[in-house]
Amino acid sequence: MSSTPQTWLITGGAGYIGAHIADEFLSNGKKVVIYDSLYQGLESRIQYLRTKHDTHIPLIIADIRDLATFEQTLKEHNIYGIIHTAALKAVAESVEKPDEYMDVNFHATVAILEIAKSNKIKNFIFASTAAVYGSPDSTELIKESDPTNPVSPYGESKLLAEGAVNEFLSIPGNKGSSLRFFNVIGTASQELLDNSRENLVPIVINALQLNQSPTIFGGGLPNSRWHLYSRLC
Repeated sequence: MSSTPQTWLITGGAGYIGAHIADEFLSNGKKVVIYDSLYQGLESRIQYLRTKHDTHIPLIIADIRDLATFEQTLKEHNIYGIIHTAALKAVAESVEKPDEYMDVNFHATVAILEIAKSNKIKNFIFASTAAVYGSPDSTELIKESDPTNPVSPYGESKLLAEGAVNEFLSIPGNKGSSLRFFNVIGTASQELLDNSRENLVPIVINALQLNQSPTIFGGGLPNSRWHLYSRLC
């Protein structure tokens, strides 16, 4: 007798990273439920995945701060684990709206972790960011163990959320991780393409399409990295 497939809730699952995670999980025999406000996500990505995998994918259109809807979703779909990618992520905007970034990225994460605990969900994977490292003085590659020193409200909100996730994962039986993404590139299909105006590769590609040279910040990169940027530009 075959076992019932795991059902994972993916917050921000209509986003660039979230939709790719959903694609991988479906390809590996798991079920997914997408929870997304569609503030930045695209419903077309979910429609594409439904067609590709010939399966029904529930899409809950709601803010992660809507805690009643969030808990109802966990109960209704018998969620096995949570992939939490929903967030506000523009560094410059976070300087203008620090309270909103703290509310969405930190306080909401704390709240959904509490709901996960009360519903006996033990698996939680958190999408964090390299912004928790701030601006290191060295030009050496950053190691996971390097000091964290965020210089933006965005990075600070994510680092605080990591702390809450670590507390959740310290509970015996709980499993998961926080993943500190740098610049994520590539796509499994045109339908899942990165459309963000805040991510490196779309910025470079959009500039090239307008016959412009992308702006390069900083002057202390090793020659090999400058060579890569010069080829892109």
